[in-house]
Amino acid sequence: MGVDSDDCEVLIRFGESSEPKGPTVAEEWIPMNSSQLRQEASATSKLLTVFVLGEKCLPRWCGVREFLATVQKVLGHDMYEILFDDGCIKVLKSAHMSKMKIPVKKSQSSSTSVSPALNKPIINSTPDKSKIKAQAA
Repeated sequence: MGVDSDDCEVLIRFGESSEPKGPTVAEEWIPMNSSQLRQEASATSKLLTVFVLGEKCLPRWCGVREFLATVQKVLGHDMYEILFDDGCIKVLKSAHMSKMKIPVKKSQSSSTSVSPALNKPIINSTPDKSKIKAQAA
């Protein structure tokens, strides 16, 4: 492949043989901004998702189904040993794992909230300003 920086063109050879001095079927200078050109895809250009030991994640079990699990070991080379919440262990690449998305809870009243364990209201310890003024008077 040749490059002409002055004219912003690239020389493309079609039908090249694997031998250095083998026959070339055709050559064509193509502008660098041509839609006929595409960027070369390389494995190093992909961004990998990195997980840490003990991190909660959603790895694939079978097909596209994901289940809650924890990273048990970081094996290197983009491989992780995963411990699913049901006790099963699997080794996966990060491409088959998703980061946990933290759910956004709807804000409740600032003075009262409900405990999920007891399902009873919890009273906020911060007193109401109007009650403080009434007591001071």
